[in-house]
Formats: sequence, C-alpha cells, structure tokens
Amino acid sequence: MNRMCKIFLMSSAIVFLMHSPEAESLEMSIEENGNKASFFVDSDIPAEKLLKEFVEYLDEKDRLSAIEMIENSELFARVTDSRDYYGTVTDSQVKDMCFIVMTLGNEPLLKLKQYKNDLESAGDRLDSVHPLNFWKTIFSDEKTISAMHSIKHRKKVWKSFIKGMGKSLQLAFDANNLKPEYITDFATHLEIDPAAIQPFITKNDWEELAKQLLILVPREGNIDRYDQ
Repeated sequence: MNRMCKIFLMSSAIVFLMHSPEAESLEMSIEENGNKASFFVDSDIPAEKLLKEFVEYLDEKDRLSAIEMIENSELFARVTDSRDYYGTVTDSQVKDMCFIVMTLGNEPLLKLKQYKNDLESAGDRLDSVHPLNFWKTIFSDEKTISAMHSIKHRKKVWKSFIKGMGKSLQLAFDANNLKPEYITDFATHLEIDPAAIQPFITKNDWEELAKQLLILVPREGNIDRYDQ
C-alpha cells in the first residue's frame, strides 16, 4: 500500500509518515520543540501499528491524545478494499491468472522479459479480484499448481511474484477483507485445514502462506507429468 506524506498534529509534536511509490521503506519522524528524530521501517507493516508504537516516545498527555487521534484519523478510514470475496471470477480473469502463473513458471527464464508488458496488463485486469480468489483458482488446477512449484524454484521470479501478491493480501488484511469466514471457505474449497494457514495470515507472512499452500493442497493424477 503506497502511503504519501501524512502529518499528525499534537499539542507539542508533529509526526510525519513519508513514503513514495518507488520506495520500499517507510520513514517515520517526530519533531518536538525544534528537535527531530526519525527512522526507517518496513513499509509492509500497517501504518496504524507503527504510529501506535512510535507515540510511546511521547509524554503521557500527548501519547493519549495521539492514540485517540490516530484511531479516528481519516488516513486509516481510507484504507478500504472493495474486492468482493464472493464476487464472480470471470472466465477471462481465470485466463489471465493462468497466463501469469504458467508464463512465470514454465517459460524459459531468458524469454520472460519479452512477456513483461503482457504480464503487467494481465495483472492490471485482475485488480478487482480478491486475492484469495486468485489463490483459490491457481490451486484448483494441477497445471497451475505445478507452475507454482516451478516459480518457487526460480528465486528472482518467486521473490517478485510474492512481493506483488503480498501487497495485494496486505491491503485486504489492513482493510479487514480477510474475514474468518473467507478463510474457512477458501480452505474448505482447497480441502485443507483453515487452522493450518491462519497463523501465517495473522502474522502477515505471505511468502510462508504460499509455501504452505504448495505443501498442503492435495494433488491428483500423474503429478510427475506436470513437474518435468
């Protein structure tokens, strides 16, 4: 989630959140009576959590008012996610999902650059798809499951893929769009125990979630014919 500059005014201090779309870290700083302190943190950590930890540096009076202000801030009210878990996934969206995974997993590494524009366009067309529906679709077909195993063995491709999917899942999590009933339905569809994946969702460990799905989702047929 890209966060631009946000300013919070307190009785004796100003807290800044600064983040650009190109950066991979979030700078938090506080100015009080002309003095400034700042540090960089992982941009994937929810801003609300970071701010609540940060204001512990304030004195008690300012801390209480700051926490109340943060909880009521429009910044967090605007963290919304309209992607509907129960919404229909169209045939064309399924085709785009399969194209992305099959290309990243099966095409020769040296040829992937020539697919860059097509992959980005396919990803853009999936912006309205709930991330759990992406995973549910991919892990419901043996060919795409096999392609996911191949992606995992391609370190740079895997890192980039998980980073993108992680941002999508983080947005859903921050906006309370990964509800327990969604997790249960998702797990039931894939024939796995929801309790086996819930800890990774709770910890926002999206890479480990993907790895666990690769381990837990049952496979059918002659697996080796896809895992060449």
